[in-house]
Amino acid sequence: MEVSAADESSAYEEWPEFRLGDAPSYTLHVGGRGIGTAIDYGRFFERNNNGADFTAKGSHCGDFLHGGWWYAGCTLINLNGEYATPGTVSAYHSGEGGMVYYSFKENASLKTSKIMIRRNT
Repeated sequence: MEVSAADESSAYEEWPEFRLGDAPSYTLHVGGRGIGTAIDYGRFFERNNNGADFTAKGSHCGDFLHGGWWYAGCTLINLNGEYATPGTVSAYHSGEGGMVYYSFKENASLKTSKIMIRRNT
């Protein structure tokens, strides 16, 4: 994952053991600690989303946080949340409903996010 903020800073996080299950649920499987500059110090992505199905509108967390993600216990990384003015805090759920990566910029809305998945050979 790559993210950038309103102040032009950027960060990334990579999970060496990351895979998605088959359709329709696309269950997330994350193993190992993230590596990168976004510093998921609380291991939020791994701890809170491992084993979760991708959910969007119509699910508790999808509705609550205004996005689609691998919501297990909702999340502190929400790259598909509401796109608010970068650097501001979304009005939804004290900012967690915005496009956020908590360990990078807390609940400040991000400018960009990119998720890249590489085929494991």
